[in-house]
Amino acid sequence: MLLLEGVATEAAKFITENIALPVISCGSGVGCDGQVLVITDVLGLNKGFMPKFSRKYASIGEQIAQAIAKYDADVKNGRYPLDSESYHIKANEAEKLQKILKN
Repeated sequence: MLLLEGVATEAAKFITENIALPVISCGSGVGCDGQVLVITDVLGLNKGFMPKFSRKYASIGEQIAQAIAKYDADVKNGRYPLDSESYHIKANEAEKLQKILKN
């Protein structure tokens, strides 16, 4: 397999037609055997430079950043996990465990 990134469409097509390997395009036009895009570009996670060939299919970067910030704040402030979100053992099992650990 050969990956061509940002190669002129005409050159990529010529290469694809003249070698026995599958040729994958990352911004090298439709004349290749397959296409690939970086998932962070597809989902709109990049705030900066976007290559000419990248296409944003969603804009979820800000939502992800907000979710991570909320999670971080909840952990730091002791709001996550709640007791109801935690697993517990039966009282008699807890006693047994304490005895084992003391030995």
